[in-house]
Amino acid sequence: MNYFFQSRQVRAGTNRRFWRVWLPLSFIGFIAIYLAFLLLEEVVSERLDNRIASAAEIIQSNVNEQMERIYIDTDFISNSQITRGFISAPSDPAQLEHIRLLFLNIIKTHKIYDQIRLLSATGQELVRVNYNNGTPQVVANAKLQDKSDRYYFTEALDLPSGKVFVSQFDLNIENGKIETPYKPVIRFARPLYDEKHKVKAVVVMNFNGNILLDHFRNALSSIPGKRMLINRDGYWLSHDARQKEWGFLLDSEHSFVREYPELWEQMKDQTSGIINADIGRVRFSSIEPHKNTPQFEHFNDNCISAWKLTVINDDHRMGLPFFLEHMTYLYPLLLAYPLGSILLWFWARADSGRAVAEQELVALNRSLEKKVHRRTAELEATKDATILSLATLAETRDNETGQHVQRTQKFVEVLANSLQNHPDFKNQLSNSSIEQIYKSAPLHDVGKVGIPDHILHKPSKLTTEEFVVMQRHTTLGSDAIEEAINSLTSSPSFDGSTTFLHYARDIAHYHHERWDGTGYPKGLVGDHIPLPARIMAVADVYDALVSERVYKKAYSREKAEDIILNQSKGQFDPRIIEAFNKVKDQFWEIKEYYSDRA
Repeated sequence: MNYFFQSRQVRAGTNRRFWRVWLPLSFIGFIAIYLAFLLLEEVVSERLDNRIASAAEIIQSNVNEQMERIYIDTDFISNSQITRGFISAPSDPAQLEHIRLLFLNIIKTHKIYDQIRLLSATGQELVRVNYNNGTPQVVANAKLQDKSDRYYFTEALDLPSGKVFVSQFDLNIENGKIETPYKPVIRFARPLYDEKHKVKAVVVMNFNGNILLDHFRNALSSIPGKRMLINRDGYWLSHDARQKEWGFLLDSEHSFVREYPELWEQMKDQTSGIINADIGRVRFSSIEPHKNTPQFEHFNDNCISAWKLTVINDDHRMGLPFFLEHMTYLYPLLLAYPLGSILLWFWARADSGRAVAEQELVALNRSLEKKVHRRTAELEATKDATILSLATLAETRDNETGQHVQRTQKFVEVLANSLQNHPDFKNQLSNSSIEQIYKSAPLHDVGKVGIPDHILHKPSKLTTEEFVVMQRHTTLGSDAIEEAINSLTSSPSFDGSTTFLHYARDIAHYHHERWDGTGYPKGLVGDHIPLPARIMAVADVYDALVSERVYKKAYSREKAEDIILNQSKGQFDPRIIEAFNKVKDQFWEIKEYYSDRA
């Protein structure tokens, strides 16, 4: 009896002790699991928040770069000698042709504009160049349209000199109808004033909005959820369901504000935020086209408004789908049931999550660095292409060919490299300075854009008066480049270093000076003439001698070399002539390779 009684006590005590321990441990275990999943939810959410914030910064940076580039282009067009020539003589067909060539070069080189147009003061298109899906084309006069009733034209007319009207993000309209397939555009319109402060024309540049939208979609492509870009009125500019886009132009009922009115009320006046709504976790951030853009002060007061980058995601929320998706996290807990093991495993897992987040951040930083390097290379290539385009455009007004630019550029490079080890020049001709001189050489005759055609194209010898006018191309070129230098040095980001523009200014201004002081425009003597200009003088004369012109035949190699080496006393720096004698074979090879007959 006592045995059975004691056995029941043992069993009861065992059960009692078991339940006393197991129930609290089980309860604590379930609480720990629940808390672990709550924390995991926060970790997943925080990682997604950081990814969206990083994507927003990348998108904002891209928008800033595009806005800055577009303003630079509008400023360049408005202040170029070609445009000023048109303002002075708007009825001259030749001036309009120069405008067409300028627009064609810009749209072909930059590849970010769908259209560049010149409108008269009454709104009639005078020039229009279409990108035409990568095959830029000047629109025939018969197809030019009247844009006097378009808002961007009327708004631009009211702007003071130097201001640029920036339209809202919308779709291109042709002949009063929305163009199909749809072409998202942002229009930049700048009035051109004459000396009497009267509007003579308006430059309109249609920025291809697909560039921004494609970048937006690519930046968010790996982020889960519904990704969208919303304008200030609550309409979609970009949506995963494309049929919901551009509702405000297509008379469509699709809009964020109609589908989520209460959510829009919370978002519309905020720059960024996170809202936990019934539809999921809503993350939004404002993309401001004018944010941190130095040129913003030149845009119209009611400039293009901000857009809302928005991502709606419900995969992170605590519930059965989330629990099942992360069920694997429970297996170690089930195998190591004691509370200490559960906590140890959980924190190890949380630490792993933080490590993954850090790795993703490092990878993102590397990706950004690569993009910065690639962008820098693209800008450098664009700068070189722009220099060559400007130089070639200037040469097309002369009797010389585009090959003249490339030949003289190569001649200058060969001479500079030959002089690099000369004791008199080794401090002036570093590798970087030679590269700057090489890049600036094509602009030596850019001032010829301002010389009248009847003088440039005259086949016979110029009169004394005509020669005086021709001499002005040196100062016209250097003055234009000096304006570019002033614009560059006024930028807060300028570091005060010598740029290729400084070399280009000296070359354009002094490459017709002579060693004995009988040259122009200053009559400088000897070393007072900048070294890059002395080098260019030899290259320019050599190319003139061995090239055919309307007023002479090309000289033979022997005659050209004899003139420079033996018959040019007082014209060139003797040290440069010595270097020429050493590299004259290379000069002839360059002349043959870049022959006008090729």
